[in-house]
Order: sequence, then C-alpha cells, then structure tokens
Amino acid sequence: MDIAPYTCRFGSYSLAGPQDGNALAELLRAHSLPGDTRLSMRREPDFFAHRNPLGKQAVVMGRTPRGEPMFMCEMREYPVYLSGQPTRAVYLGPLRLAGEYGRHVGVLEHGFLALRNFARRLEFADEFFTAVSHDDIRTRALLEARLPRLPRHDKLGAVRSLLLPVPPGPAAPDLPEDYDLEPAEPRDAKDLEGLLAVSGASWSYAPALGAAQFTALRTQDRDLRPVSDLLVLRHKGLAVGCVGGWDQRGQRQMVVEGYSAGAAPRRTLFSLVGRDPPPMPAPGDRLELVYLPVVS
Repeated sequence: MDIAPYTCRFGSYSLAGPQDGNALAELLRAHSLPGDTRLSMRREPDFFAHRNPLGKQAVVMGRTPRGEPMFMCEMREYPVYLSGQPTRAVYLGPLRLAGEYGRHVGVLEHGFLALRNFARRLEFADEFFTAVSHDDIRTRALLEARLPRLPRHDKLGAVRSLLLPVPPGPAAPDLPEDYDLEPAEPRDAKDLEGLLAVSGASWSYAPALGAAQFTALRTQDRDLRPVSDLLVLRHKGLAVGCVGGWDQRGQRQMVVEGYSAGAAPRRTLFSLVGRDPPPMPAPGDRLELVYLPVVS
C-alpha cells in the first residue's frame, strides 16, 4: 500500500523499508539504555529480517527536510489479553530520536501523530502499549507528564528480565516421578492454549495465543522452526506447564556499551568471587540471548 508521508515543520515521517536499513541500524547503535549496565539494542545485519510471526508490523521513520534521520519507531500488532479477554494491541518500540532532535519535544509529538496516522491507514488495532527502562528517568518523566500534545501514558506495572548463564553442554532435567518433559506437537495446541489462558489472562498484554496460532508456529513459520522449540511438562499425562526458547541471535542483539562508575567495581568483584562464576561481559561484548518464556 502506497501511503503518503506525514509532514510537519520538522520534516516528514514515512513508512520505512529496506532502503532505510542502514539509517535505522545507526540510530540503534547510537543509543544505549541508561542504567548501571548500559546496553544498546541492535537488529543486524538486516533490520527487517526480524519479522512478526503473529501479526502486522511497520516501521515509521522521520527525516529532516535535508534528509537526515531524526525519528524511528516500530509498530507490531500482537494477540494479547486485556481485562482478561483476548484482543489485539500494538507494541511500540524501539523509539529513537537522533542526536539534537532528542531535545525537541515537537519531533516526538509529531512522531506519535505520524504513528497514529499510519496505524489507522494500515488498519492496526486501536490499543497501544510499550515498555520503558526503569532507569530511563528522562523518558519516563516526559511520557508520564500528561503533556497536552503527547498521548496519555498510564503505568500498568513493572517487568523484570533475568539473565541466566547457560552451562556448556546439554543438561537433562532431573524430574520428579510421574513427570515428563516432551517436545510439543501440533496435537498439543489445545493444551498449550489452555495453559496460556490460565496463566496470562490475569496479566494485561500477556500473549493470547490460540490453538491455531500454536500450530502455525510449530508447522508453518520458517523463522520459528527449527530455532524455536516448545516443550510441554506433563504430570501423569496431563499438561501442567510449557516452555519455549526462541533463538534470535541472528536477527537481534544486545551489546554492552559500558558500566556506570558505581557498577564497575561490582563487576570486578562479581567476576572474582563464587564458584566458577560466569564473567561479567566487557564493554563491546554482545550478549548471546535466547528468550525463554515459561507458562505453568
């Protein structure tokens, strides 16, 4: 669909494509998430290789009249639970402003207007959500200030991500008697749907996958097979839990840009104490991430 750009006094916002890949990659490299450990999120070597297997997606990019990148944000539509009911919502991120434009609230205001414009034209869902780093105090203060030209942001809760070091070599789980851990098959789709409904319906924006979507993930989507495996935990034949690992290292990366002054000594101490502790990554190291969602 050919959609006209959204224009304003700062420049123009348009749907990005492969021709914008280098500019998008540079915007991601230039920004690190604040905190004791500064991390940058990257999508290399091809920004558009990481496609959404569960719905629509689009990237909006803003450029100045001289063609310089000033704004980027991606929209991804997912099936989620909201107030206990399955619906669809649009996740916004990563949102980046280039250099000096990070100080222009107007660039952000028109960026959100452009996102709304393109979402409507592409028939995305009306509900939007995002996640902001707890340490990104400046962004949180801006979005939660209820400025008249910015969309209303309501804080719903906090999400904590744990980094778990993986020991070398395969490790078979030591399960109690009457428990079995088996690779999921298409015939397990209804059991997986039920587990996710029980676990996720009480959490806003938790994934709401139906049996048909689980079957598609396991049998049709080439991005998720074979790099993603679902395992089902059974107790006397009854499904009581599941876990899925999605290896995205070839499409998404998290790079350590550095440590705060207070975190540097702790990093050294952590790397020296304990029994065979995994070393803290050095600045410039890439975290080898595999996402591990668990439902029980």
